[in-house]
Amino acid sequence: MIGSSKEKISQKQLTSMIILFTIGSAILFIPSFLANVAKQDAWISAIVATVLGLFTVLFYSKLYKLYPKKSYFECATFILGKWIGGAVILITYIYFFILSSLILWDLGEFLKTQVLVQTPIQVILILFMLTVIYTVRLGIENVGRTSEVFLPWVLGLFLLMCVFLIWSLEKGNLLPYLEKGVMPVLHGSYYLLSFPYLELIIFLMITPYVNKETKVQKSFLQGTLVAGGLLITTTFLCILVLGADVTARNTFPVYVLGKMVSVGEFLERLEIIIAIIWFLSIYFKLAIVFYVLVASLSDFVKAKDYRPITLPLGMLLVVMSPIMFTSTMQVASFDKEVFFPLTYIVGFFLPLIVYIAGKIKHKKRGI
Repeated sequence: MIGSSKEKISQKQLTSMIILFTIGSAILFIPSFLANVAKQDAWISAIVATVLGLFTVLFYSKLYKLYPKKSYFECATFILGKWIGGAVILITYIYFFILSSLILWDLGEFLKTQVLVQTPIQVILILFMLTVIYTVRLGIENVGRTSEVFLPWVLGLFLLMCVFLIWSLEKGNLLPYLEKGVMPVLHGSYYLLSFPYLELIIFLMITPYVNKETKVQKSFLQGTLVAGGLLITTTFLCILVLGADVTARNTFPVYVLGKMVSVGEFLERLEIIIAIIWFLSIYFKLAIVFYVLVASLSDFVKAKDYRPITLPLGMLLVVMSPIMFTSTMQVASFDKEVFFPLTYIVGFFLPLIVYIAGKIKHKKRGI
């Protein structure tokens, strides 16, 4: 088990973490991604991907049940051996590092272009990363507790935004249905399944901390269902209010939704609601990924405490993120050509190998 074996998180806390992690960066970017591919049928892509996401986390639950006390990395080594298991761990760890860098870039790009236009991006990244480092140093149990506290606020603000947008809905924006057939819809669901549902593989590094082993599958399914509902609703609203073309052209279409809120003449431009929802969710997403990065690295070097690693690794991410990713176009190209295929390898194919080998091992031992 990575980190401290004394730490425990509840089933509700795990569910809260899964919801916040899943909506993370996705709530801002996914509507644009889907609209570019599936146009006005983007919301159908979101539904298809969410259904596939539920099957994905059901598979993760089955993998977890093979060895409930072991993390995914420990399972890989135990089942596949030192060298093959080590290769799985190395590929997955590199993926988690890239994911952390992308999350930081997402944050910096949004704040730099939409909120803190005059602030240098390095200042933004350093301040945010220091906050995440402080949180992670307090332990995964603290992350679980705070996620449980903040989740109702995120859900409440989201509901408030939906209510305010009722007056701006245009049903005609959904038509015509399946204008170019099902392939664009499936193409869109390919992206959404990768980002963020297959990223949930990271929770197999955290599940050994759950105090009730039998509740892990329930948390996976509930968390994915709620988060999926939020992403479907967000995409649906973007198409209904903005239309497919405007949604596709804007990098942050959900933020544009907030600017369009108008209730009478006294309540307008509530994009701050979107900013708060996204800031909280991406904060928890980065905290979870960063915890796994530092705790697993600490285990690898056999350090007694992961906390001394947090600052140097955090600052390395701050330095590497702007170097690895330089523009929106470059990131979009990287996502499609490298990151999404890598996510399928790390989030599906490698776990499938571990699971099949684990089942064979169980069968040989008569378990």
